[in-house]
Amino acid sequence: MRQRAITLCTVSAAEDSAELRELSVLHERTFGRPSGLPYYRWMYGRNPERTTLVAAECEGEILGALGVRRRQMASGLVCAQLMDMIVAPACRGSGLFADMAGRAMETVGPIDFWFSHANPGGAQALVRKAAFEIVGRIAVLEGARGRLSAAGAHSPSQAAFADATADRLVANDAEATWRFGEHPLFAYSVLGTSAMGPVIAKEFADGDLSLLDLMTPFQGRDLPELIRAADDGWQSWSRIYFWSAPHLSAHAGALAMGFAERAQARYLVGRATSVAGQRLADFSQWFVSASDTEYM
Repeated sequence: MRQRAITLCTVSAAEDSAELRELSVLHERTFGRPSGLPYYRWMYGRNPERTTLVAAECEGEILGALGVRRRQMASGLVCAQLMDMIVAPACRGSGLFADMAGRAMETVGPIDFWFSHANPGGAQALVRKAAFEIVGRIAVLEGARGRLSAAGAHSPSQAAFADATADRLVANDAEATWRFGEHPLFAYSVLGTSAMGPVIAKEFADGDLSLLDLMTPFQGRDLPELIRAADDGWQSWSRIYFWSAPHLSAHAGALAMGFAERAQARYLVGRATSVAGQRLADFSQWFVSASDTEYM
């Protein structure tokens, strides 16, 4: 596959573009489920934020795509947040991901990679092969047996970034409507409210729950109120996942621990982050150690 000429280009993100339709076919072939077109239309055609979609084409066929959007960190550094990535099965191990990531960085700057622990070994191998540096992981917790490692307090700049993120989402009706009201694959619910803001959850088709904390900037002393706010909302779900942004990782881990102790939740999953292009000193202080808990 690498002997064929591969062209990297920024493709049209219009809702009904031919590129999005072709990507949905690649999505279905790769993942075995026909949900690609509604997702791509939602993410790239209706997203009110500017998103860049870099695709790899060969002889008129799209072999992969990498979607990113710009984010300005509290330090002032502009990074590109990875929205999603797809590589044709025939191109795995070919270096195509690194090529697309390189083009995206040329266009929008360093990329902040988040990946879940669903396949931690594979995700780490992927970013290492692409020459990106893993700078930390937050705790993986399993029920009340999980233990949270000691974590440093948030700096004023980290707290300010969390507040700014929440304010932006609340103030931007278009983005909030797009993110929580129009997603084609998941349903969102407000589990409860507190002085810090709403506790928002994403419901999966199988009844599991993913707790989103981006709308909820908080400090450690506020954890009991947040737990009380969401206590009644999640009782009917079988599992809870925690997906934590890096600027909230330490407190999100503590919140996860609080829920685990009260709810005997089956498992709680944190997020990992790798930053390409430049090591950020602040990032290395935001993470607690990851355990070897098996992803169930």
